[in-house]
Amino acid sequence: MKRGRGSREIATPQIEQAEPLLAWCGSTDPAWRTLLEAIPESLAPNIELLRCNDVSDWIAQCEPAKNIQLLVGLEHRNDHHALELLTQIAAPPTPKNTPQTASTTHRKKSSTTSRTRPKPNQSLAFAAVLGEDWQGHRRTFPLPDSLETFYWYQWFDGVLPWIQSRDLLPANNQQLSPRVGRIIDRSEQAKSILRAHLQQPSMQQPSMQLAAMPEPRTCWVLSDEPKSVALWQSLLEQYGVRTIGSLINDAWPTLQTDCIFYAPESRSAQAPVSVEPNPRIVSDLRSLRDEHPTSFIVLFHPFLRWNDWPIFHKSGADAIACPPCSLEGILTTCFLHR
Repeated sequence: MKRGRGSREIATPQIEQAEPLLAWCGSTDPAWRTLLEAIPESLAPNIELLRCNDVSDWIAQCEPAKNIQLLVGLEHRNDHHALELLTQIAAPPTPKNTPQTASTTHRKKSSTTSRTRPKPNQSLAFAAVLGEDWQGHRRTFPLPDSLETFYWYQWFDGVLPWIQSRDLLPANNQQLSPRVGRIIDRSEQAKSILRAHLQQPSMQQPSMQLAAMPEPRTCWVLSDEPKSVALWQSLLEQYGVRTIGSLINDAWPTLQTDCIFYAPESRSAQAPVSVEPNPRIVSDLRSLRDEHPTSFIVLFHPFLRWNDWPIFHKSGADAIACPPCSLEGILTTCFLHR
């Protein structure tokens, strides 16, 4: 079964080229759907929604020359079908001229009833998005280092830049483990994407200034701590982004900015742990959205919970990130949504 969102139409390209395709195999409950709908149309005019049993047919139907990407959502650690699917796709191809011994022949016969393995496609890029149940899995439920993985809260600083970077070649850090090498590759790829939005006024003093806008973009940094405001301003200014810093309890500026970095303290030491999201954060997000309807609002929170995300999103947050996160990835996502 192949399903699409249906509300998006794929524009006919002026120049014939390999049309990128994106598919999602995982839950489509309201929380996951808000993440899927956050994928800009410029990245994926249409998203195919697949079941695990449909992935093999979908890969087979895709033309080898097309750039296809598959995201597999692992909501729980007992998602056995999804885990089996990822294992089959990630497994290296079996050599054609391998001599068959008695043991290999027996294994081949005994596996005739197993699930059909998806045929490898050289243009296929795939990754797993791990739900909240996978927290700390590297110690208790490790996945192969060869598998590209993102936690659900890395959707905006990791998954979206990963989709954007489909045309960029990896740096092939052969001396590092696959997982560490990919982290470095993603950082370099994100920087390359950002440089596409930037220009160098002179060869003697290259600087990162935004070229897509007639003037540098502006970002309002809002936090409880002065040190946090100063840190974010310093990082953003390295990319030529003009910043305005404020403390949450101070008077808020009335000007409209391109994006808002809202980084509140998660909770005070005296505050009890609650199953409900912090009401002050919810209230602030609603006020920010009402007063800044066109700004791209990013919520930075060190202890993001899955059940809080739909409420934060409904209150006004366009994106979330859990420090330490990729600033290059967040800025890439901001550019994609402008």
